[in-house]
Amino acid sequence: MSVVRNDFDADELLKFVNELEAKIFLVIEENKQLSRRVKVLEVAAKKHGVQVGNHEVDKDACIIV
Repeated sequence: MSVVRNDFDADELLKFVNELEAKIFLVIEENKQLSRRVKVLEVAAKKHGVQVGNHEVDKDACIIV
């Protein structure tokens, strides 16, 4: 059994694959930009005395997820 249907053109499939690849690259670049922004915000927060990166929770604390 073929994965590609007979009425589905290979060029159209290639078009969809290329479009998906472009969207993935956009998501990767957006992720990089957001990571850079988070780093800048963490540096600014540390300058103002905020503890960044410490995600330990007291055993008595109530955690809402």
